[in-house]
Amino acid sequence: MREREHRWPAGPVWPREPREIALLIQTSNEWSRAVLRGIARFAKERGGWTFHLEPGGFVDELVLPRNWTGDGAVVRLTDERLARALRSRRLPAVNVSWLRRHSKRIPKVVADEAACATMAAEHFLEKRFRHFGYVGPVRSLPYSDTVERTYVARLREAGHDCDVFRSTTSDVRPNIASLRRELTDWMRDRATPTGITVWNGEWGRLLTTVCSELGISIPHDVAVLVVEPDPLMSALSPVPLSQIDRNGERVGFVAVEWLERLMLGFPAPEEPVLVPPLRVLEAQSTDVLAVEDEIVRDALALVRRRLRGPLSVADLERELAVSRRVLEHRFQRSLGHTPAVAIRRMKLELGCDLLLTTALTIEEIAHQLGYDQTATFVRTFRNAYDTTPGRYRRANART
Repeated sequence: MREREHRWPAGPVWPREPREIALLIQTSNEWSRAVLRGIARFAKERGGWTFHLEPGGFVDELVLPRNWTGDGAVVRLTDERLARALRSRRLPAVNVSWLRRHSKRIPKVVADEAACATMAAEHFLEKRFRHFGYVGPVRSLPYSDTVERTYVARLREAGHDCDVFRSTTSDVRPNIASLRRELTDWMRDRATPTGITVWNGEWGRLLTTVCSELGISIPHDVAVLVVEPDPLMSALSPVPLSQIDRNGERVGFVAVEWLERLMLGFPAPEEPVLVPPLRVLEAQSTDVLAVEDEIVRDALALVRRRLRGPLSVADLERELAVSRRVLEHRFQRSLGHTPAVAIRRMKLELGCDLLLTTALTIEEIAHQLGYDQTATFVRTFRNAYDTTPGRYRRANART
């Protein structure tokens, strides 16, 4: 069930007495901390909430304290022991991890795996890559293959194969030296240029390190996109990593919103609640277009430099000293769309970023993007995303 389609039924008002919630979520990576920030925002808005939280890492065992007598839990449901503990205490709980299946007893509120995979595939297809790879989690981790399956299927639908790497190790915490050797062997056989989607930031950092050691240029020979964002791993990589903004704060907010309703006696959702990703946060690791046409590459570079302010196809013609007919033909042959479409898409992507990361008004954003009238920006945005800029900002608010 897509989260944005849900409408809450009328129900009783939450009582004013304090409620204590166990947060059995790792705190070692940015994704989990984003989920926790969303929970904190919900609690601040409601008031009267306190939390039990024990900082932990990815492979740490998450345990419900034996003598804890709280009211509910938001959990990364890692194993059956934790599930049994929640059931035995009849504790309302919501799972925010892709691990384990959805159930009415412990429903899931998670980032939409299939939508993340599709966004990754579209990112590389729009950049005209013809060779693709996917680096997934170790086989010992019981994650579903939804991201891999959807990513591969979308690429095949577009007429491309995808080479999938999975380490042969059976350890939850793999030996990094051994993993590095496996990735090195796998990368030696890659055709270039290739776009590779990686399941998390730690492995994205390792992959770019291997590429650097092999003399493989990033992003020109290999472009790397990470599904689970991690700014720290990006900072430690040879080049900054492009990442999918999975909207972790929204996941946390919606998860505790559902937990509140479970504690009030409302039924759990029939299906997992899926929060769609926001966008690709592009950095150097995918900042390239896999096209041979030099004019198209130069035109797109010019558009990137001049996203703020007015920009037309005529401006591209004049700057590049080519006719409109030549420019239109080169774009259609290389990208399958016109220069005007490219300008509009790139400006709207910047507009989305400004809506979510600044306090600029919609009028100010429209002006920065070079629109003469705010109404034109709003209409263009609605045609592209099936929503208005204001609704987009409110639906994905982070503070």
